[in-house]
Amino acid sequence: MSKRVDIKNQIFNDIYVLEFDKNKNTQASWKCLCMCCNKVILVTYSNLKNGNTKSCASCGQKISNGLEQDILCDIKKGDKIAHIVKKHKVGRSVVYRIKKKFESV
Repeated sequence: MSKRVDIKNQIFNDIYVLEFDKNKNTQASWKCLCMCCNKVILVTYSNLKNGNTKSCASCGQKISNGLEQDILCDIKKGDKIAHIVKKHKVGRSVVYRIKKKFESV
């Protein structure tokens, strides 16, 4: 069994690690603070280390909605799909999904 890495008081993206919580399914779970909204969340070390968790779910949703609005503005301006994909660093499927959602309204 490997030794647990102490990451207390470290910052990963917008997450500040407060303290160790418990082992969950062989992974260390840490009590963390989202520095965007001051919400306390539980995150595994692997998700912090790999960058899979960058903020709490509610802040991540706000970022996602903001990106969707930016992409929608580019679609309305008539920008080409390839340009939008490159500009926002998203997949073509994301742009097409937003475009379809816009056309159905």
